[in-house]
Amino acid sequence: MKPILLLAVLAGCSTTLRGRAEDQNPLSKPDHISEGIAIPVKDAQIIANAGEPVGDPGSENRGKYSASGASYMHPTFHQTAYFQAPNQNQVVFIVELQNRWRELTHAENYEVTLVDDQGHKFLPAEVRSTNSHVIFAGMILARTDVVHMVVWSSSAPGGAYVFTHNEGDQGDSGAMMGARSLIEFRGDNIVTPSTKRLVLRLDNRNRKLEFVWDFKK
Repeated sequence: MKPILLLAVLAGCSTTLRGRAEDQNPLSKPDHISEGIAIPVKDAQIIANAGEPVGDPGSENRGKYSASGASYMHPTFHQTAYFQAPNQNQVVFIVELQNRWRELTHAENYEVTLVDDQGHKFLPAEVRSTNSHVIFAGMILARTDVVHMVVWSSSAPGGAYVFTHNEGDQGDSGAMMGARSLIEFRGDNIVTPSTKRLVLRLDNRNRKLEFVWDFKK
């Protein structure tokens, strides 16, 4: 099942990030599984180096760092969701959230609600998430024990700065985290054959997400 790409926005905006899919009512499907929705986002802090050359370390270039031919990429990440409704009284969502901050990858840290086309609001009976993991990490230059590059400088201790590869982590401007959450709703008639829309809302003071499924007849 391929996710539907709908809306590209910049991460960090105060507006709601919204994705929408036109689908069949899940009760009318043999597997009762919805279409997937993927909301593409970019993060202003993650602009990765895609192959920047450095100057020849020969004596004539000591202390210089060549930026000629530099190439950069601004990767796209996705907030995704789909659900299964095995019966009218149970709806289970699988949501994958991606963010530079670990806590924003877990649905437990959001106010989660499910709303139908009649305005009925449901709260989750259970929310649980996998551990966050790094899904993207640009090269971060740091002084550690694995040498990547030496930059000669008369102002440096010993006449040179020594840099290495170092993978970023939570809050690092070069790393993106990701985790998958299961959100289960249980109750009377959450989804019925006459339901025309379901909206899953995740609300945090730092991020607002809305996944909308419109059910065609």
